[in-house]
Amino acid sequence: MTELPKMTEAQAYLYLDFVEWRLFGWNTVDRMKHHPNSNACKAMDKRFRDTIGAQPSVNAFVGAAMTGEPVHLLWPEHLQDEVERQINTKVPRAASEPTSEEFAIGMSEGGRDWVLPEFLVNHGCEPAEGTAS
Repeated sequence: MTELPKMTEAQAYLYLDFVEWRLFGWNTVDRMKHHPNSNACKAMDKRFRDTIGAQPSVNAFVGAAMTGEPVHLLWPEHLQDEVERQINTKVPRAASEPTSEEFAIGMSEGGRDWVLPEFLVNHGCEPAEGTAS
């Protein structure tokens, strides 16, 4: 597990954005491996809906981040390992990886400045072999 520092409220909100983009990025990558109408793709969609549907409230997430608690523990137990993996592993597609320059450029082109706190700039390990699309 990657250790994160206690955060300010502003950093905790940026971390919330970061986590949501990582979860969304992993869903995008996982879905790209399958035909859109396949059962595997439908299973990926269900997993993503379950993960997003079970996400903690904004206040709970920000509160945990500010006290340095691991935020993946706010999800139901059966989702915690997967959420932790997705938060702590870089998405193998630059356009979907929130620490990549390509992602920042895309956000800027969309009218949003994407600036990560220093502790998130290189957050996460590289994905295991065979997970890149």
